[in-house]
Amino acid sequence: MLPDSWAEWVAQIPIKSGSGIANFEPLSWQQQTADLIISSRDRRKSYIFCKSRQVGATTLVLSIVDYLALSVPGFQALFLHKTYNDASLLGYRNRKFLTAAKVPTVSDSLSRQELENGSVLYFRSSDPESCGRGLDSIDAVIFEECSFYDDLSATIGAIAPAQTWNDNAVSLFVSTPNGKRGAGAKYWELLSGGDDTATEQLFTAIREDRSEPFQILRADSPSTVVIAHWRAVERYQAEPDFKARILEESGIDESTFNQEYDLDFSTSDTESVFSFELISRAAAGDWEQPDDEAIYFAGIDSATSGADFSVCIVIKKIFSDECDRFAVVKLYRRQKGTTEQHLSNIAELLADYQPVTCSIEKNGVGQVWLEQLSYLPGSRNTSLEGFATTRDSKEGLIGRLVVALERGHLTIPNSIITQELLGFQRRSDGKLEAASRYHDDTVIALALALHSARYGHSGDLRWNT
Repeated sequence: MLPDSWAEWVAQIPIKSGSGIANFEPLSWQQQTADLIISSRDRRKSYIFCKSRQVGATTLVLSIVDYLALSVPGFQALFLHKTYNDASLLGYRNRKFLTAAKVPTVSDSLSRQELENGSVLYFRSSDPESCGRGLDSIDAVIFEECSFYDDLSATIGAIAPAQTWNDNAVSLFVSTPNGKRGAGAKYWELLSGGDDTATEQLFTAIREDRSEPFQILRADSPSTVVIAHWRAVERYQAEPDFKARILEESGIDESTFNQEYDLDFSTSDTESVFSFELISRAAAGDWEQPDDEAIYFAGIDSATSGADFSVCIVIKKIFSDECDRFAVVKLYRRQKGTTEQHLSNIAELLADYQPVTCSIEKNGVGQVWLEQLSYLPGSRNTSLEGFATTRDSKEGLIGRLVVALERGHLTIPNSIITQELLGFQRRSDGKLEAASRYHDDTVIALALALHSARYGHSGDLRWNT
């Protein structure tokens, strides 16, 4: 029999903790958050939950929604995460939690977990085109790590019809910070409620330990804010130097700690190079098969470590009376594999599209790639050229890419390329790089493809269009 309260129920469930496996003992802030959400179940409400990493927020949210699903027969909840893999991992985590709680399920599916009382828990990616497919009435939507979605506004819009006729619909927007621009802009808007200055001042006070690490704001409004800073966890607060330990154990830099643990939304340390609006306008078209009548150019960014991706991007030149434009038509992107495998695959791609010129980033192993690729049959009809990346040359390379996007001279299929563009940033020291948890391989390859086409170079009339 289900206990009368959430606290009684979770107290019986063994979970993994810092000291091993132990029964779930909710912290004070976790208890308050659960009480807040469960007690407001009888009315439509949204919660914007901003939290540090490693405070137990994901387990908390899963347990709250699971308890509601057990309490209300036929309850339907939708958990969304950035990608399909992220959603699958979240579903796997919930399955383990239900197993530990001795809750039987009707099916073995990770993406659709049905309970014996008819309640169903869905786990899907945040893709606006598929996240709400086939769902007619959802009681709760959990937007997990939603400040990192490609388009949070579009995802919200896609889900809205499934909650329209539900008077008690609940929405939980759960995330660590991701800045106030680009992909993180919508989440910041929900969190700040339009009062940027007051919200910034509050988070500064929390970081400096001048304000409580756990706070509930706008509790009586339809949109309530919940903040859980790492100091809300007593054992973290008691550590002599929690920050130093995290930096050493995780290998993250200080700016990443400030964002993911200290809840810093500031754009003073980093700034998005490509705005969300800019990428939204450029996102168009589809991948295309080779056309013998078309003119192509290509760019290659070789992998320098096991974490990097080997990338080749092909763009097509589109002639017009006003000015020539370009469209991305083909992407090769692989992380695993030998150099020989990557070069063989790219050589086949070059043989298919026969780009006029292909620029290869030649720092590190790129010079080897340039030499070896020139001997492969597939590249015989393409002029291969190396590009030495320095701080100054990278500025010019990315600068021309920005101009092409601003002037509408380049279109890109909605893909990993648009995602990496949104995650490309400029640090306070001026260095251009991918944000934490992002890669920049497709950004560099795309910029090199434009360089191959001589876009923006001296004598190119498009530059002044």
